[in-house]
Amino acid sequence: MNLKRVAFGTTTVVLGSVLVLLGCELLVRFLSPQPYYYPRYQYSEQYGHLMRKGVRIVNGLPGVYEFHYTTNEYGFRGPLVPASKIGDRHSVVIVGDSYSFGTGVDDGEEYSEVMQRLLGPDYVVNNIAVEGFTLTQEIRMFYEFGIQLRPQTVILQFCGNDPGENPAEPVTVYRDGHFVFRDTGDVSSPRIQAFLANSPIQKSQLYNFLRLRVIIPLYEKLHGESNYPGQTGDFDNHRPIKQDTLGSPLERYYNDLFVPFAKDLKKRGIRMLMISVNGEVDRFPAIKAKILELDHDGFLEYIDVQPWFLGVTDFGSPEGHKWGAKAHKIIGEHLAAVLQTSR
Repeated sequence: MNLKRVAFGTTTVVLGSVLVLLGCELLVRFLSPQPYYYPRYQYSEQYGHLMRKGVRIVNGLPGVYEFHYTTNEYGFRGPLVPASKIGDRHSVVIVGDSYSFGTGVDDGEEYSEVMQRLLGPDYVVNNIAVEGFTLTQEIRMFYEFGIQLRPQTVILQFCGNDPGENPAEPVTVYRDGHFVFRDTGDVSSPRIQAFLANSPIQKSQLYNFLRLRVIIPLYEKLHGESNYPGQTGDFDNHRPIKQDTLGSPLERYYNDLFVPFAKDLKKRGIRMLMISVNGEVDRFPAIKAKILELDHDGFLEYIDVQPWFLGVTDFGSPEGHKWGAKAHKIIGEHLAAVLQTSR
């Protein structure tokens, strides 16, 4: 008799809990919809995080938007042509973060794919950009993977959060005339993170509500950080950067990596094109000055994309990135023209 009561009580508690959770899920979905992203990144000892290989990622907000990102067998966006199949075609490698990965645009709309279609069979455009990457990770990815694609042109994309987030994942340092790569252990409970990143719980509105409204703010408060590892989205583009004659410490950190990278590409005979998310590099005068200096000295070609958007409106993505499908089309068309007219 006691066993029946225990079983009945347990069942009642379980069903009650399920109903409460289901009710909360529905309340969040209808009263305060939360963005979802599934599956999320996987932990990487070498880079901090990587995109998952060969998956279809869904990024949406109920009733507002839903985008789909397909990764190839190497974990990058879109098809990738390995070195063995490039032949005598002009090899272009794109290095960057979520803006070059194409967060906020569907498969085939990212500017790398626009370029490939316009450039045709004489070119191979491989996109090795990864969401959430900064320069430290981008440089390491280039030397450990991108250089195998025998690039003749490298496109490096700058984003305004790069200088501030470089110290968070210092997987690349420049020491004694060469780059040194070191693994990162600065991720708490990687097994738990890996489980949650690939769990269907990422689709839950209740989970995302707690993650965005409770977990992330608590993490930032405890660690004193403005960006949670792996978090996508916008940032404060208007925050003033304190300057001295050499620039802020964050700018010097960026330049200490960026300058030897540009010079090494030049030494290898690789053409470097550099672009910035609309006007964001202008917030960092010391970095902008170094870019222009390297441009003047022939180590790279800086392309200001802002004039391409004159008179254009509504080119952002509804999920928060400044470059939506319209912007990617514009950038892809202009970069293809740059390559075709200067080859």
